[in-house]
Amino acid sequence: MKLRQVLDWIVPQEGNGLLFWRGRILSAMLLGLSFFSLAALLPSVYYASRDGAMSVVIIDVSAYLLVLGITVARRASTRARSFCVVVLIYVLGAFFLLRYGVASAGSVWLFSFGVMSAVLLGFRAAYFALALNFVTYIVLCVLSATDVALWPGTLGVPFERLVVVSVSSLLLNTLAATSVAALLRGLDGEVAARRRAEHEHVLLAGAVEQAAEAIAITDLSGRVRYANAAFARFAEASEDSLKGRVLTDMMQPAIPRTKGAAQRDPWASIAGGNVWSGHLDVGRANPRVAEAAITPFRDEDGELTHGLAVLRDVTRERELEAQLRQSQKLEAIGTLAGGIAHDFNNLLMPILLNVEELQRAAPGETIDHRLLRDVHTAAERARDLVSRILAFSRNETPDRRPVDPASVVRELVPLLRATMPATIRVVTHVVDGSSVLADPGELHQTLMNLATNALHAMPAGGSLTISVKRASGDARELALEVSDTGTGMSPETIRRAFEPFFTTKTQGRGTGLGLATVHGIVTSLGGRIETSSTIGEGTTVRVILPTVADAGALVPVLSRPEAPLPGFRVLLIDDEPAILSATQRLLARLGVQVECESDPRTALELLRLAPEAFDCVLTDLTMPHMSGVQLAQAMHASRIATPVVLMTGYLDLAGFDALASAGIGQVVAKPFTLSQVSQALRTAIECRSRVEIAV
Repeated sequence: MKLRQVLDWIVPQEGNGLLFWRGRILSAMLLGLSFFSLAALLPSVYYASRDGAMSVVIIDVSAYLLVLGITVARRASTRARSFCVVVLIYVLGAFFLLRYGVASAGSVWLFSFGVMSAVLLGFRAAYFALALNFVTYIVLCVLSATDVALWPGTLGVPFERLVVVSVSSLLLNTLAATSVAALLRGLDGEVAARRRAEHEHVLLAGAVEQAAEAIAITDLSGRVRYANAAFARFAEASEDSLKGRVLTDMMQPAIPRTKGAAQRDPWASIAGGNVWSGHLDVGRANPRVAEAAITPFRDEDGELTHGLAVLRDVTRERELEAQLRQSQKLEAIGTLAGGIAHDFNNLLMPILLNVEELQRAAPGETIDHRLLRDVHTAAERARDLVSRILAFSRNETPDRRPVDPASVVRELVPLLRATMPATIRVVTHVVDGSSVLADPGELHQTLMNLATNALHAMPAGGSLTISVKRASGDARELALEVSDTGTGMSPETIRRAFEPFFTTKTQGRGTGLGLATVHGIVTSLGGRIETSSTIGEGTTVRVILPTVADAGALVPVLSRPEAPLPGFRVLLIDDEPAILSATQRLLARLGVQVECESDPRTALELLRLAPEAFDCVLTDLTMPHMSGVQLAQAMHASRIATPVVLMTGYLDLAGFDALASAGIGQVVAKPFTLSQVSQALRTAIECRSRVEIAV
């Protein structure tokens, strides 16, 4: 059996720190007294028995038996057993000192009494033991001075020498006991502080190991010396295999090469005592982006020894940032489209009105009439295109109806064949009978954009296939497929293909808006896009759209015929002279008396002077100095009850409540027809409490 096991058996371990060591010291004392004191006990008992000193025999044997009892009393507390030991030491010391004087072993036992009290019981016990020793020596000196002997031959030392010996013994005992007590108290505090530090170290190590952030400690050359579990998961390796590997060999800094060398090489920054921060490309099987900060680590002398790298996965944040940038691009496109559409509508307005006027004046079925009809048709298509741009910019759903995509494909294919080179073959696979809720122009634009991209992907010729079929056998969905045998796309290109302004085409061949427009249209139709491609083998884009369950329930709204307005007096306000004159001629055909103004401020003064002179005000929305809405508000504030019809090439429909409160009865979208403006004027005059849009 090992000595440690024997000591633990004698005094079971209690507590930690100094309490543990006091128990260990007591265990060693009891073990020594139990075995090694026999070497002193047997001779002492032999000589005491021979000399007839039976009191010594009784004391020695009793003390030894008491030591054995304390040794085996394992259930008693360490403090109680320590108390019994020090009391036994005092009894032995006092007995031998008073019985045989200072020349006996009594002084040694009393000296041990003070020291062992400090060791086993602490400062207070040491002070008590010193006080008891002092009293014992006083009693010894008093007995010596009065020649009183407890037993024959008790003192035998001159009084003066006894006093000197007693004082010296007490002084040495005090120095030893207090020193030992102070030393043990200091050691106890140091052990407690060390244990707290160890606990904090364990707590810190556990926190680092279990942290969600990836943490690694490297040397100044970037070799990993420690990596926590999160770092190992980040690096897709085990913790042991990471040691000794250079961190930047596993994770490349995601920094443009235009940056300085210190930014490209983190260890150059660390060697200079600077903190390096940036992004690292992490992982091969699962590519991610980490936001990293590498801090130089100094030892107690201030020397650079290590680098502390802390990494955080920001892949999701980067994806959200990319989505936000894409959303901002789309918002910018919408704003730009709205502005262009507004100006374009103003340009189309006089074209349509004047062409319509010329058509009425030209003889039927003449070359002039046919030319005017072609111009009018082209202008109407331009108006529809602008309407779709406005719907896109306002994120609104256009006027949709059940459409058979097969008919759109049949109309599109001849146009494609006429514009594509002979080296490209156009193939169609069309299934009739299924309709989707859409604007035919939207489907036409979608297929045209996809076909144009396919054409650009086949510079040396190939095959273009357009298909309309069921989506995976689901009767509720229809798939429009455009496939080519061109150059194909990489996974990165596929991922960014529908991003606004992204293009792989050469300068001047693409703006990066075609597929972004397709994505916007398909999303607004409640559909989705699936793309598959292989480099060198071609690309297939599938547009999945929901079908219409009951197409017959949806019918287009027919235009209402124009209604004459004889005798009506209208104040027409627009800052564009061409629109002003064209609209005046249009209204004159309806029998309307028109007075024109290009400045809304002049028109307002005219209304204030003669508020009953006009049956209706027809005003443009966007004008210098004062908008059409502001004019209506000023009229409302001046209690002018003349109804207002607003003309606009661009309008945010969310503002209709404000228009009604300003007294605006109708809104007519530019460019309008004769029937539309006729109906708007009549409705505004007859029903002033409702705002509608005439398209």
